[in-house]
Amino acid sequence: MIWIKFLKKIVAILHSDISPRQIAAGFALGAFLGLPPSNIVNNLVVFFVIMILNVNVAAAFLGAAVFALISFALDPLSDVVGYALLAKMDFLTPFWVKIYNAPLTPFTRFYNTVMLGSFATASAFFVPTIIVIEKFIIFYRARLKSKVENLKIMKAFKATNFFSVYDKLKE
Repeated sequence: MIWIKFLKKIVAILHSDISPRQIAAGFALGAFLGLPPSNIVNNLVVFFVIMILNVNVAAAFLGAAVFALISFALDPLSDVVGYALLAKMDFLTPFWVKIYNAPLTPFTRFYNTVMLGSFATASAFFVPTIIVIEKFIIFYRARLKSKVENLKIMKAFKATNFFSVYDKLKE
C-alpha cells in the first residue's frame, strides 16, 4: 500500500500547477536529506532551508526518499570523496581544524568520510538535478500527462470511492 501512496504522490506532484523549477529545487534539496547518513543537525538545517526557500516540500521529501535508496550504492563513492577532502588535500587541513574547533560544527559529523563525501556529492549534483528534473517535468506535462490520465489503471483509480474521498480531502 505504501508504494501506491508513493506513486500517487508522484502523479499528484507532476499533475499539479506548481512551477517545475519549484518541484525540481525541492527534489534536489531532498538529496541533502537522503544521501548523507542521518544527522539531526544537518537535517534541521536542510529543513530550515526547505521551509525558507520557495520550493515544493512534498518534492523535497520525495527526493529524500529516492536519494536515500540511491545512497547505499553511492556510499563507496562518498567514502572516497570524503577521504580525499579530509586526508588527501593538505591545503584544506587548516580549514578542517578551524571547522572542527567551532562550537557546533563537530555535530555535523563532517569528520566522517562518508558524511562529508555524501554532502559533497549532493552539492555537486544539486544544479544538474534541478536541470534534469525540471526538463523531465516540462516534457511530462507537455507529452505524457494526457496519456497517463487516460490509462485504464488511472481511470479505475479515479472511479473508486477512495479517490473521491482523497480528492475532497486534498482540496
